[in-house]
Amino acid sequence: MRHLVALLLLAAAASAQDDLRTHYDVVTYRLDLEVIPDTKTLDGWSAVEAKVLSDGLNKLHLDAAAALEVNKVILLDGALDGTRKLKGKELKFTRDGDALMIALGKTIAKDDFVRVAVRYRSKPSGNRGRGRRGRGGGTRGVVWSKSEGGSPWVGTTCQGPGAHSWWPCKSNWYHANDKFATLYVNATVPRGLYAVSNGALQKREKKGRRETFRWRHPYPCET
Repeated sequence: MRHLVALLLLAAAASAQDDLRTHYDVVTYRLDLEVIPDTKTLDGWSAVEAKVLSDGLNKLHLDAAAALEVNKVILLDGALDGTRKLKGKELKFTRDGDALMIALGKTIAKDDFVRVAVRYRSKPSGNRGRGRRGRGGGTRGVVWSKSEGGSPWVGTTCQGPGAHSWWPCKSNWYHANDKFATLYVNATVPRGLYAVSNGALQKREKKGRRETFRWRHPYPCET
């Protein structure tokens, strides 16, 4: 019996070493998203800043539901904040189910930081969820519905499927102990709608028929 327990412990340790998500700790997330109710689509960027926990990291494993359309990944030039333009060298990536594997193009040492941004778009699925007060349908992780007055009403419902169902991240669905320190959410919606997020509202910016709400969440939380 003791030999069996030892073998199980060794297998668990080997599995953890093979999981690249255990080699980094997320510090900051930033979501730049346009919410498009007419097509039930989210379109934008998910940016990640993480501290490397082991030597020789040259590949990053993020979680992103297979239904998310990933168009581009870049290695960010500088530190991640709520307003700096997301720019940098384009990176190669592959998809395997819900795994987004990113080749960093270089090796990053322990205690250094890795910063990437993922350009993605949600694709409406045939799945229907319960909307507000039972009306409407939803994509996986997101509910698209209507208010009493007929205005779009959109909310995230990802406790079951995980945050990676609607944005690329290191999902607590897989790694419950990794809690980010800061989250920035820049949500752009049609004028007349109000975008609400965790944290405190920093600024509102109107441009044409759209308005961007900039939120900052400054304390540890699960994805």
